[in-house]
Amino acid sequence: MNLDEFIKNYLGKATDYDKGMGVQCVDLIKLYLDKVFNIKIGAIGNAEAYYRRYDEEPVLRDNFERIANTANFVPQKGDICIWGTDLSKTGHISIATGEGDTSYFTSWDQNWGSKEMKIVRHNYNGFEGVLRYKNKEDVSKNETTENAVQEENLDDLLFDADLYYSLYPDLQKAFGRDYNKLREHWLIFGINEGRRGSYVFDSHYYFAAYEDLRKAIGPNCRELYNHFKVFGIKEGRKASNEFEVGAYAYFNKDLKDAYGADYKKHIEHFIKIGISELRKTSSTFSVEFYKNNYEDLRNAFGDNIKDYYKHYIMYGASEGRRVI
Repeated sequence: MNLDEFIKNYLGKATDYDKGMGVQCVDLIKLYLDKVFNIKIGAIGNAEAYYRRYDEEPVLRDNFERIANTANFVPQKGDICIWGTDLSKTGHISIATGEGDTSYFTSWDQNWGSKEMKIVRHNYNGFEGVLRYKNKEDVSKNETTENAVQEENLDDLLFDADLYYSLYPDLQKAFGRDYNKLREHWLIFGINEGRRGSYVFDSHYYFAAYEDLRKAIGPNCRELYNHFKVFGIKEGRKASNEFEVGAYAYFNKDLKDAYGADYKKHIEHFIKIGISELRKTSSTFSVEFYKNNYEDLRNAFGDNIKDYYKHYIMYGASEGRRVI
């Protein structure tokens, strides 16, 4: 099991791995070591002991590098993050998501505020450092160059510069229609801010639609986006009112015959071709109905179907216009 599979299986769940003192943060790490590294570890102590007793524990010393927190340090995805007794009597321990900078980082935590595993944003108060697996290639089979390229391609596929430009006057003034600057802003800032740059993905809709994501991730727009890319697309989750990949496949037999359950292919077809056609794209939105029901829109947009989607997102929804 690689890290992404581990997160998919256990996110939102509370695990008492050693059946000792109930659900603790160290239970998540023991489970992580077992499932991802095939390391079954005995009693080390409280969370802070995983850092403090590193030199005394061959299983930690032989498999992991201990890296101290410094002013310029940022945990990498998969790092075991450890807080000392300055945070609490027993410290704390979690798994880094890879998101962050020198002022904050996020990690997958258990027994932080609630028992279940979820994403938590941390500052560096009381943070000792990390344990990083020495054979990074073995651990991160999910983070190969091929997958990194696929994720980058997904960013390009999902992002629509014209929609992003049209929705935000501040970006119009700052960047005009410079695609590269708009894309860069969305990837670095816009996603975090919950701005919408995609016809397929809307972080606010995704958050509201799924209770498991609200419990596990909360309103962290970056992690919601990451979840959609890594898991949500494969699972056929709906991430916007205007597009629902399962409905797209169901209502368009030619696409179902061509792509089956390969939802990424369905999304790619919609973005590149289907958005300009009068296809049924969602159980909650019909662009054909929207066009046929409003003469002012037909006069404005004619047969430019994509503009009907954009109008609804920009104005139609807030105006209470019907779409089904």
